[in-house]
Amino acid sequence: MSKKILLVEDEALIAMSEARVLQKHGFKVDTVYNGEAAVEKVEIDPSIALVLMDIDLGRGIDGTEAAERILEQHDLPIVFLSSHTEPQIVEKTEGITSYGYILKNSGEMVLAASIKMAFRLYDAHLELKQQKEQLRASLIQQGQSEERLRITLNSIGDAVISTDTQGRIVRMNSVAEGLCGWRLENARGRSLDEVFYIVNANTRRRVHNPVAKALESGEVVGLANHTMLISKDGAEFQIADSAAPIKDDNGTISGVVLVFRDVTEEYAQRQELLSTRDELRAMLQVLPEGFVRVDAEGRIIYANETAERILGLHEDSVTGSYYSDRKFHQIDADGEPFPVEQLPLAVTLRERREVHGLVHGIVAPDGETRWLSVNTAALEDGAIASFREISEQRENANRLAASEKKYRDLAESVGAVLWEYDILSDRWTYVAPQVKDLLGYESAEWSNLKFWADRIHPEDRNWATGYCNECTLQGKNHQFEYRFAKKCGEYVWIRDDVIVETSEGKPVKLRGFMVDISNRKQAELDLKKALEEKELLMRELNHRIKNNLSMITSLIGLKEMETDNDLSDIMHQIDAIRIIHEKLYQTESISSIRVQTYFQELLETVFASFSSRPIELVILTGDIQVSTDLAVILGLIVNEIATNAIKYGFQDAAKALFRVEMSAEDTTNRYVLSLSNTGWPFPEDKSLENPGTLGLQLISTLVDQLNGEIDLQKSPHPLFTISFPM
Repeated sequence: MSKKILLVEDEALIAMSEARVLQKHGFKVDTVYNGEAAVEKVEIDPSIALVLMDIDLGRGIDGTEAAERILEQHDLPIVFLSSHTEPQIVEKTEGITSYGYILKNSGEMVLAASIKMAFRLYDAHLELKQQKEQLRASLIQQGQSEERLRITLNSIGDAVISTDTQGRIVRMNSVAEGLCGWRLENARGRSLDEVFYIVNANTRRRVHNPVAKALESGEVVGLANHTMLISKDGAEFQIADSAAPIKDDNGTISGVVLVFRDVTEEYAQRQELLSTRDELRAMLQVLPEGFVRVDAEGRIIYANETAERILGLHEDSVTGSYYSDRKFHQIDADGEPFPVEQLPLAVTLRERREVHGLVHGIVAPDGETRWLSVNTAALEDGAIASFREISEQRENANRLAASEKKYRDLAESVGAVLWEYDILSDRWTYVAPQVKDLLGYESAEWSNLKFWADRIHPEDRNWATGYCNECTLQGKNHQFEYRFAKKCGEYVWIRDDVIVETSEGKPVKLRGFMVDISNRKQAELDLKKALEEKELLMRELNHRIKNNLSMITSLIGLKEMETDNDLSDIMHQIDAIRIIHEKLYQTESISSIRVQTYFQELLETVFASFSSRPIELVILTGDIQVSTDLAVILGLIVNEIATNAIKYGFQDAAKALFRVEMSAEDTTNRYVLSLSNTGWPFPEDKSLENPGTLGLQLISTLVDQLNGEIDLQKSPHPLFTISFPM
């Protein structure tokens, strides 16, 4: 005879789908849509054998409260069915005697197996309850012998412990001794908590034993779900069932009998089933492809999140719908409605065969068209389909085709020779007809790469073919220039732009175009020659300027001998410019100069002329190079500060040290130049704002020309810090 299940589900479509699954597996099903109706239905229908209860029931009481009300009056197996996996929701059910917790959309087989497991557990519960009642009757029967009681207890397959009204152990059968790890002679008189050590299997927290509650209420008390017994030797057992008060004929409670059994294997099987279900569900949710499952009638009973996103619908809109529902707006390549009988799932359900890579479009509720590649497979009770969105690939392919046509038309219109070469077959699949105008060959004359390589100039052949092969193997697009023999024998310069097409990481095709760049090459040669001539002219000019400045310095030196005036400042200012032209003449560059060598030579010249005492130079500028214009200004500034140090700064007895540092600050895009010496402090009555001397006035003016800033630290030694834009 079929067992009747009361299905409590507030979503009508989901309830209909679940009811059909249960009916398919041989159960009768009555459906109600709220908690109050469930409580009322159980009251009036004694044929209900199990309640399949949703937790979230919308308005009114939820599933856990409805279950508690039912269990107050009826001993029925209750199985919770929910889409919730949050710990706080699951924990609400742990204090309620239930026979399972099933996640919605776990699949037909999981639902059916869980219901059957619940019935088996409940049948075992009834059998154990009957044994407990028999045991209870035996315990309260007057005149019963202790030996007969012991035999009776040991003949029971479940563990039995009886206590007095203080919760102290009076009796244990052999099964209880084995599970608890205690012999009766050692356990008798001990507190039940000490011998019967139980915890929650999930949280590992201590669980209060049911004896106290049974003594207080006078009713049978069941153990909570997920109860684990930890034996004295550390062994762990999943256990189930309850405690009942021992009453005499007058209803006086003289103790409690606790009956439990080892359900470790059953619990492990159930947990494994739940774990497998959860793993499968998690894998499906993270798949980059959409996944749906339909029943034998084509109704969607599961869809992962990717499927919902691609279809542009929420779970409520997908689950319970038929795959052929026109709200999905499936279209063919021409944008016309896709014939229902040709849809991949229709073919699979009808012909019981797989479909691979069928492409069709779907118009989402927001009006956007998405293109899908669909695979399907048949199941015993329906079918599955996986699909990935290829809208971007399809759009890229269309763009590529249009781009290639535009590229070919453009290249051929400007005289470039478009070509295509298939690597796998080693042949040119296309050479534009313009090749005859460019090189004198017919398109048909191009065969394999040897035809091309043999006509490259001998001086360019090895590097050009080697470079092309290397880039091709790396899948890297490239451009190179080489000389190529026309059919008439004349060499022309060719620029080749090459695009490498790959498949599965391997090069399969080359596309490109050749352009005659002979005129450009000749122009480059002419320009190179002109630049070389210009550079020679500039070097000669620098040489002449340097010599002329040397002559001027000499003339000033002669003039100084005839007068009492000190003209050394002017001579070294001229030297600051002369040294620049000398450096430009000596190096390859004619527009920039390295400040390290420039400052070194300039300061050596200054200190050699002004002082007979040794002056140690420390110059830290790194590899900074500046333009000749900037070098002239910096040289004049360095010259003035160094000259001032010799004239006024260095103490007679102290070691003479002159230090120059220059750095480039990338964060501010500025140069910082600092100059210091170990001489006397700078006079307090002198300043950059009121120079008083031509030298200080010249320094301030030159810093202003650089659009820079200068700071002077006067003591204990002079330190000039100049900052200016790069």
